[in-house]
Amino acid sequence: MNLRKIYILILALGIITLGACNKWIDEKINIDPDRPSVNDVTMDLILPAVQARMAYDLGGYNTVVPACMWSQQVSGIGVQSSGLETYEYAANEGNNLWNFIYSGTLMDAKQIIILSKKEGNSPHFRGVAKILTAITLGNTTDVWGDIPYSQALEGVENLAPKFDKQEEVYREIINLLDQAIVELKAEENLYQLKGDLIFSGETKKWIAAAHTLKARYLLHKSKRDPNVYNEILEFINNGIVDNSGDCKFIFSTSPTGSNPIFQFDDQRSDHIRACETTVALLREPRIPQGGTLEIPKDLRLPKYVFPVEDDFTIKLENPARDTIIKKGSYFGNLPGYSLSESSRLGPAVNSAAAAVYFTSYSENELIKAEAQWSKGEFQNARTSLVNAVISSLQRNDVYDADWVSKYETAITPLTGEDLYKEIIVQRNLCLYFTLEVFNDFRRTNNALGLKPIPGNKLGDKFPKRYFYPDDEIAYNRNTPITPITEPVWWDKQ
Repeated sequence: MNLRKIYILILALGIITLGACNKWIDEKINIDPDRPSVNDVTMDLILPAVQARMAYDLGGYNTVVPACMWSQQVSGIGVQSSGLETYEYAANEGNNLWNFIYSGTLMDAKQIIILSKKEGNSPHFRGVAKILTAITLGNTTDVWGDIPYSQALEGVENLAPKFDKQEEVYREIINLLDQAIVELKAEENLYQLKGDLIFSGETKKWIAAAHTLKARYLLHKSKRDPNVYNEILEFINNGIVDNSGDCKFIFSTSPTGSNPIFQFDDQRSDHIRACETTVALLREPRIPQGGTLEIPKDLRLPKYVFPVEDDFTIKLENPARDTIIKKGSYFGNLPGYSLSESSRLGPAVNSAAAAVYFTSYSENELIKAEAQWSKGEFQNARTSLVNAVISSLQRNDVYDADWVSKYETAITPLTGEDLYKEIIVQRNLCLYFTLEVFNDFRRTNNALGLKPIPGNKLGDKFPKRYFYPDDEIAYNRNTPITPITEPVWWDKQ
């Protein structure tokens, strides 16, 4: 059977284990005698279900849309999305995501780790499960800060786990990745790594991805500790080396197996659009800060944004300045407006089979560029930056040697803060519509100079995190009450 169909079957059969922080009255209430128990399920069946669930959750609306909306890549034009646009984030927004993370991805990854020891020694399965755990923990702590982990995933044994400090969670993320690298290199391995929908069991690619992910989580701490750049440079060349090593999950074109944002936009077309802040950055030729030569219009524009479907007029306070937007052009929703006719998110992120990226070669080279920049290695940093851009263009099937030549020439004079600014600009574009954009906004102190959305509920402040889910607040007495303007640990100097 095609592996990409297996995960749909697994989800339909309900072979995703339940537990973690769910609040059960009777621990046997969900036992179905006609359904296979976790003891009957093998690692090669659990693994694709974990990968699919993780991609759907971490690439879905509740994870990525608020973050990218507050980073002005996405814009809310209606229903609850218009509230998110103006920084109104309700505590119930995260209930489903939180529960799926803990009772789904993390619990199932834990089961793989247990089975990898129980059914003989299978360190390759264990290593992959630890990488998936590290990614999930990283995304979870990056949007919420302190989270349960050391006492979580115990089912009915502990329904109110403590919240570990983010610093401790980050330490565990690095430990998990280091352990995974060792385990994936192990020569003695009983069960072959089957059921892997990401790398088809190629352990070398998992090892490279683990190095890139380790560099990512160290980079997040750069505001608190600039010395992380030195550590990154010690191993970054062991990370992903080309686009074939991108750690991504590709969805199917079936109605229930397609990309979660595509499903959302298809079913709720009155919620979100591309934000003009980022659309303009892609659409307009620009001279980089500190440069003198122009970078042409970005070739990724038609991949990141769909063209406008019909002519429409933007009504302004001064009617004489009303603007007509033509069919076939690219124009995002203006911050503070609700232009339903504006451009939708494009096919790279909003099509049935669009991939959700967990990390990539582009990200590896961008991390390397920033680390090299920090050491004053400006030529090396520019080379790594160009590699990242080429990778992104190739991934989106828009590579053009002439455009790349003009880009490389335009950034050649950049050094110091000018080069740093261009690295962050390209992180914003190469890592489009991922949580890393919001992480960069915070850790770089808004290096791109975004302005608060007009008419927002926070005045001159920006959201810095998600509210803890109200279900967790209601059932777990240890849940902190933290405003969304409070920076997470790594965002504090």
